[in-house]
Amino acid sequence: MSLPARFAAFLPLVAALAIACHGAAAQTIVVPPAITVQRIAPQLVTFAGSAANFQNLVTGLSQGTSVQLFTTLPDGFTQVVTFTPTAALAPEQIAQALETARQRLIGLGIANPTAEQIANTLLGGVVPTPLGGSQVAGVLAPQNPPSPAVQIQANAAAGSTTPISTTPIPSIPSSASPVTPPVNVQLAAPATPGATPAPTPVQSSAKAAAQPGATNAGQRTAR
Repeated sequence: MSLPARFAAFLPLVAALAIACHGAAAQTIVVPPAITVQRIAPQLVTFAGSAANFQNLVTGLSQGTSVQLFTTLPDGFTQVVTFTPTAALAPEQIAQALETARQRLIGLGIANPTAEQIANTLLGGVVPTPLGGSQVAGVLAPQNPPSPAVQIQANAAAGSTTPISTTPIPSIPSSASPVTPPVNVQLAAPATPGATPAPTPVQSSAKAAAQPGATNAGQRTAR
């Protein structure tokens, strides 16, 4: 076989390899925002109160859609809080906003905030505290610089090579209403079992015979 013929035999294999490499390079791996935020600042899962709350927070903040959070209170009631963020945020901005809110609440002496405290810290309002309440500015409203703590954690996050964004958190556009989006707080009573009548205990024959009147009742029946 001549040299040109040998090269011609390998051409289909070379072409197939080139197509495969091009397809692999064209693939884009999409990492869910919740995973990115957790890599940057894993302490935010505990801050949110639960994994479900953390997922709801990140999803709502990344899409600019309604967020619903739940907190079980000491009296057994469930606090259900709903709010809508002012704008959609990138994962790095979400980590920045939540870490800033966490630090503000720690400054108020609140290490394990309720859903209402988290929502009011993000949007602005009165945050309930053991001493009554504290008025705070919304984390999502002002133009905040990136939190140093979030920057350090972003650079040290395992498997995360994306530096934290220096883009400030979007504020409410000037054309929008100056009224802060409301935080809706509701209380759900603890679940109670249905009012099912308790079954009447079946007495043994020995106990029934020992009861007053049981013998007379039996005699009357026999008559």
